[in-house]
Amino acid sequence: IYTVLIGVGIALLANPPQSAESGEEEASAYENGSEEERQRLTSPAVSEPQSEKEQSKFMKEHHSPREVVKTAAFWILWLMFLLVNAGVIVGAGTWKLFGIRYIEDDHFLAAMGSVASFVNGFGRIVWGVVADRLPNRPYLTSQKWCLFANALFQAIVYFTFPLIQNVQAKEVAFGVWVCFIFLNIGGVFALYPTMTASIFGSADFPRNFGFISTGQAITSITSAFLVTDLLPRFGFEYLYWGTGTLVFLVCVFSLVLAAYSPPPTFPTSAERWTHFKHSMCACRRGRKEKVERDR
Repeated sequence: IYTVLIGVGIALLANPPQSAESGEEEASAYENGSEEERQRLTSPAVSEPQSEKEQSKFMKEHHSPREVVKTAAFWILWLMFLLVNAGVIVGAGTWKLFGIRYIEDDHFLAAMGSVASFVNGFGRIVWGVVADRLPNRPYLTSQKWCLFANALFQAIVYFTFPLIQNVQAKEVAFGVWVCFIFLNIGGVFALYPTMTASIFGSADFPRNFGFISTGQAITSITSAFLVTDLLPRFGFEYLYWGTGTLVFLVCVFSLVLAAYSPPPTFPTSAERWTHFKHSMCACRRGRKEKVERDR
């Protein structure tokens, strides 16, 4: 069933259609606009965007991995993704072991696994909507602060998770905290790929995000060592507190990333050529109208 569904999804993948509305809008703006607007349309393409919106629109689409690994933003994101995955692996791999200690109802734990999977998928939608709806000025501010909020929320959950064994309604508290864990896990895999594509462009996104994801190998090996070797020695309390500390470091690096400003971006060759064609059409249309008025 999964193979069939994946095959159908692959068959339906396609690039979005190119819109011709931008050229028509420029021609209309030339005809009805002021002299200053006409001069702007007929001038050469700007080398640097004038606003955050234009900066996003004209972002260079081909940042190859060779270029990406030379930037500070790549290594900040790489380290953030490495650390936040410690929380992902530890949380997803030990929540049931932690619950078995004081919850004897196997049916409840099995049901929590199903609920956690649903919350994981729902969390990706929630974090994506939040990142899209928040103000994005200055450049990519909402996405950067969503990374901060996701890490901070996750760190708080891990710091407080061991304390729920002291409350009266253990099953309710356990269920709520497990949902919090998987809500944040969904946010991780919604925000970091989006941030990668936003900074480095979408053309080489699979390779660029693949390089950022290499930190997962380190986290997987380290987390396996922590769970199998250190957990019997120190217990769940220190495991979750240590994980919360690692995830809290992501908050610090997200602030560094929030202060990071990408270098000036330039229109691609295709965008320059499109702008040039629109400008030439507008100029010819303007000269033709002037000749007709003179007659």
